[in-house]
Amino acid sequence: MPPSIPPRDLLAKENRYAKLLKAGTVTTRTLLEEAEHDVRTRWQMYEKLASNSANTKPSQKK
Repeated sequence: MPPSIPPRDLLAKENRYAKLLKAGTVTTRTLLEEAEHDVRTRWQMYEKLASNSANTKPSQKK
């Protein structure tokens, strides 16, 4: 299950970021898009790591 709260909503709850979001500058939009992309990319990586570890057998220690 991917993150339940989008980065935009999470950041909007903090005053320092809410002011930037309200300003609506190109830089703010660009940084927000990059943050959202990063969240999706990290989530996909974590899912892949989890599926790889579920498919491998634990090593046997002697």
